[in-house]
Amino acid sequence: MPEGYYAHSTENPSKNDWQPLKTHLINVADLASGFAAGFNGEKIAYTAGILHDLGKYSHEFQQRLEGKKIRADHSTAGAREAEQYCNSLQAQILHYIIAGHHTGLLKYGSSNSGLEHRLIYSKLFDYSAYKNELKIENISGEMPVLKIYDMKNPGFPFSFYIRMLYSCLVDSDFLDTESFMNPDNSLLRGDYDSFDELCLKFEKHMDVIRKGSESNSINDRRNEIYDQCCRMAESDPGLFTLTVPTGGGKTLPSMAFALKHLKKNNLKKSFM
Repeated sequence: MPEGYYAHSTENPSKNDWQPLKTHLINVADLASGFAAGFNGEKIAYTAGILHDLGKYSHEFQQRLEGKKIRADHSTAGAREAEQYCNSLQAQILHYIIAGHHTGLLKYGSSNSGLEHRLIYSKLFDYSAYKNELKIENISGEMPVLKIYDMKNPGFPFSFYIRMLYSCLVDSDFLDTESFMNPDNSLLRGDYDSFDELCLKFEKHMDVIRKGSESNSINDRRNEIYDQCCRMAESDPGLFTLTVPTGGGKTLPSMAFALKHLKKNNLKKSFM
């Protein structure tokens, strides 16, 4: 029976078709780095991908894959190890996204359920075997490139940056896992309409909706909101907010803004 460390298993006890853990980590790191390239986050995203499942290097987690009923925390390990390969700011960012890549972003100091408590007090099995398989680059000299729109409130750009990196890691982890566990579904991804085509389809859809709706105070205000979002889509790229009461119809105007803004500014993606 082949020996080694695995990320995902199959029903085959010989392990011949199990996914090696090193392969999964590198795949996720490569994907995350590519996703983060649009906002200059390649290196820290790559590091997040390499570290995110380090806890799977424990003997106990490998036994879990073999079917034994063992609880093995596999995400806190990588969050803790971030400090070995990053500066303190980068490590704080990675703490959030790695520890939460399955459970969601945690509040920092929320008693026993917060990130701080988890990093300090979680009891982990020995996962040090990762050092025999992985060579992890130290990126402490790389600082995140952020557009600070409001220097009086730098917390917002950083929180947004964390969420962007979190999205890159979670998507990459899901996509690589799906590619291994369900390759037929994975092959269906990637054949998407262009944004021009999506914009045209969306506009036709909205024409039908708007022409079929009766004129009343609520629908008239919804149309005003929609038209305003379409006008704002002609703006240069920046930071935009939409404040509308519940029931005002934010979803479709937001989509209209995103598609038109992408088209106008020749962007590859929009972050909503």
